[in-house]
Amino acid sequence: MLPQAEQNSSLLQPGQAAPGFDLPDADMNMVSLESFRNRRNVVLYFYPKDHTPGCTKEAIDFSELDDDFGALKTVVLGISMDDCLSHGAFRDKHGLSVQLLADVDGEVCRRYGVLHDKAGDGKMKACILRSTFVIDRKGQLRHALYGVNPRGHATEVLSLSDSDGKLVEKSDTPIEYLHGGYDGIFPLVEKALAGRGIGDRCGVKLEPDDAFGEYDAELVRLESRDKFPGNIAVGMRFEGRGENSGTMLIYTVTDIADGKVVVDGNHPLAGQTLNFSCTVTAVRAATAEEVAHGHVHGAHGHHH
Repeated sequence: MLPQAEQNSSLLQPGQAAPGFDLPDADMNMVSLESFRNRRNVVLYFYPKDHTPGCTKEAIDFSELDDDFGALKTVVLGISMDDCLSHGAFRDKHGLSVQLLADVDGEVCRRYGVLHDKAGDGKMKACILRSTFVIDRKGQLRHALYGVNPRGHATEVLSLSDSDGKLVEKSDTPIEYLHGGYDGIFPLVEKALAGRGIGDRCGVKLEPDDAFGEYDAELVRLESRDKFPGNIAVGMRFEGRGENSGTMLIYTVTDIADGKVVVDGNHPLAGQTLNFSCTVTAVRAATAEEVAHGHVHGAHGHHH
C-alpha cells in the first residue's frame, strides 16, 4: 500500500475532475492539462525540489519507464516550485525524459492540496508534500496519492496506469454468440475461447484496435444549440451521420455552452485498453437457422 497523508477536506479524491493548469516547462513552453483530454492519460507527480536525492531518484525512475508509460498512452509530468532554469539544469544533468513544469507561485500545488507548512530557520515556509495523481483521458482523477515514498514509486504508478483495474462493466446475464467468425464477439476473445469447455475461464487484454478502436478527434463536432430539443443535457445520445464518412453514428453530448453543443461520435470506450474476462457456462451446437442468419436466436441472442 502506498503511504498517504492524513485525510482532510482540501485533499482531492478519485472521481473528481482534475484541476486544470497552464504551466511552463524547462524550455519555457506552456503545457496545459486540457491539451491531453481525449488523447492521453496523465501521471502528474509533485516533488519538493530539483537536485535533491529523493527527487532525483524519482525523476530518473519515471524517465527510465518512459517507453512503458508511452505504450499505455500516458504522459508523465513532474511539478515543483523551482523555476524553468532550474528544471532545465536538472533535466540535462540527469538525462531526464519526463517533462518538468514550473509552478513558482505554488498555485497549482494549492489546487491539488500538496502544500504544507514546514518550520525552517526559525520561520514557517510552504513545502510540497510528495504526491502523485493519475488522470484519465476524460480529465478525471483515477488515483490521488499523498505523501508517497520515491523509492519504487514509479513502478507502482505504472501498475496503476495499466488499465488500473477499474471495472467498466459486469454482467450476470449470460452472453451467447455464434462461434466461427460471425462477429458476435471480439475476434481476440473468440480466438481465446476456441476449444474451451464448461467451467473454463478466459482472460484477454484488448488494445484499442482489438476493441472499440482508437479515439478519433475528427468525430467531435460543434453544433448550434437550436438544432437540439429544449431539454438537451450532457450525456444524451443522438443518431447522426458522420461528416466525412456519411455512416450512421451514435453521438454523445459532452458539453453545452454559449449557444453551442459539443457532440462526440466516438464509442465511450474508444482508445482504451480493456481487460475482458469470462467463464464458459454452456456449449451447444448451433441450429441450421442460426448458421443461416449468422447469429444466435433465443433468450440471450437475437429475436425476430
